[in-house]
Amino acid sequence: MLHFLDRFLDMGRINLSMKLLDTIVSTGFDISSDRVQMACVKLLRARFDTQEEYTVRSNILTQILEMGVRPKIPMFNAILLNAGEAGDFANAWQMYGLAKENALIPDSITHGVLLKGAILSGKTFNLDMVIREIQTNGEVLQNLRLISDVLHAVSLMSPGDEFGAMLDFYKQHCDLRPLQELSMCGDETQASPDANCKGVWPTTYILSQMILAYVRLHQGSLGLIHNYNLYYQCVKEKHPLIAPLAQNDFVANAFILAFGKKLGTLQHCPTVVKHMIELSSPDSATIESVQYAVPTVQTWSILVAAYFRNGQRRAAEKVLDMMRERSIQRDLVTWNTLVSGYAGHLQDASAAVDTVRKMKAASFDVDTYTAKGLGKLRARDKLRKALETLIEEPSVDRSIIQGLVPPLDPAEQHEANMALEWESTISDRRKEVEKYLKAKDQDQLETEMEKPSDSLVATA
Repeated sequence: MLHFLDRFLDMGRINLSMKLLDTIVSTGFDISSDRVQMACVKLLRARFDTQEEYTVRSNILTQILEMGVRPKIPMFNAILLNAGEAGDFANAWQMYGLAKENALIPDSITHGVLLKGAILSGKTFNLDMVIREIQTNGEVLQNLRLISDVLHAVSLMSPGDEFGAMLDFYKQHCDLRPLQELSMCGDETQASPDANCKGVWPTTYILSQMILAYVRLHQGSLGLIHNYNLYYQCVKEKHPLIAPLAQNDFVANAFILAFGKKLGTLQHCPTVVKHMIELSSPDSATIESVQYAVPTVQTWSILVAAYFRNGQRRAAEKVLDMMRERSIQRDLVTWNTLVSGYAGHLQDASAAVDTVRKMKAASFDVDTYTAKGLGKLRARDKLRKALETLIEEPSVDRSIIQGLVPPLDPAEQHEANMALEWESTISDRRKEVEKYLKAKDQDQLETEMEKPSDSLVATA
């Protein structure tokens, strides 16, 4: 009957599964067994195509309890997860208290579920309650996966200064020295080598979480150059905790993204890519060394976006040439980056629409991000005219392109007109300056031609 119950659950026949569970209970079978408990978990987590899914699941729970099944921790975790996902954190917290009253010992999954519920509730005090509860359990805090889950939750619930909030929790449980070596702890970088070593060594994932949060906080800052140089040096020297971070592209990509925010730090973007190429080169590998990540399509796409953001069109297109030379295939993110770059940063309607044409030819479908990129064009009349040429092509689905970009509202249209007028004024002024300089150069050239050469002067 348990086998049939599982089979009916897989088929979505919930009513039959519930009848089978009731029959199993009536036979006197041990309903506290793990098999029955897991069957109940699957019933409680069954998917229903209705907005009242939480209510349906609650009804299933009521029926299961009426059958005499008493939840163990896996069932309680499913109950808490249902409540948290439905935004009913208050009920989840109440159920958690009942579990403890019934001598059920929460595990790391329980706390992970509560963290998720607190995040979905959107209330910081709910998250604070869960973290305080976790910190009372020393054994649970030896679980590095749970520590990373807490850090992730804190980062989501602390917009603007997630690194500071994450650091407050991190330094209570993890060793600070890896962050100290990267100069990412403020005044605490002056601590002695033996200080702050009571916590556990962070995993690669935890350390990358902290570094990414720090880089996001300091993006565009000149001080971040120093942090990157320390990171690069640690990787070159094969630091046991920091060097493994370079086995994937996450940290390098974060630095490129941060350096690309401002023109003053843009020059360091290609430096990071160059270092990735050097570190991943077979020439630099040794028998005992690990393989470091090569620049991925995400890396190149971030670099393209950085150049577009700073108005460096030729540099962005040069990166595309480098991608072709290295046989790096563009993905959807790359294409949307190009659309957004030409439309938003360069205001080039024809180039943006031509990119959409090439994107379709490469078998990529336009999506909301494509539309968002095109929507950055202020000259909507030029955009519509360019889109008309795209619609005329037989390979393009008219229904997808038509209505892709909605018209600007009055306020946006006024702002766009002002921007276009200003750009037109700047363009006219630039042409006047170029004309003046050209005429001046011509006059100077004619004057030089009229002067006798040095040789003629010497002869005379």
